[in-house]
Amino acid sequence: MKYFTSEWWATGCEDESAFNDYNHYYSSIVHQLPEKLCIFNGEYTLHDSNIKDICSEFLENRVTISLQGWNQEFSEETCYILKFIDVVSFVQSLPKGGSVESELGDLGYVEFELFDIGIEVRMLFVSGAEFTIKFKDFDFENKKV
Repeated sequence: MKYFTSEWWATGCEDESAFNDYNHYYSSIVHQLPEKLCIFNGEYTLHDSNIKDICSEFLENRVTISLQGWNQEFSEETCYILKFIDVVSFVQSLPKGGSVESELGDLGYVEFELFDIGIEVRMLFVSGAEFTIKFKDFDFENKKV
């Protein structure tokens, strides 16, 4: 994670500069991101979601992640299926010096960064685990639970 780090989260997220810096960066790249990614990021949230399934299709360069979460108002449970297309890499890092007993826990923060080879999404879970996916295109499905 570049903006929403484990260290920042451990301090209680009181330093608003992480949000300000990320929002400034995101607004500078949003016009270069896939349309579906912009729609998803503008209309939905992954905050407090839990991973239900991960499917890595290496021959097709695709990663699909299913999550159980909430709508933006946190009033209705929502199932999200995120489809990362033309995936270059998928790195899963477990907490340093610890272990994950039975689950990753709630997804706390998500950030996107634009690179010459595509887009990188970084996800930080309450357990301290992090996912990093480099990809070129994106699609999603969502439905109320």
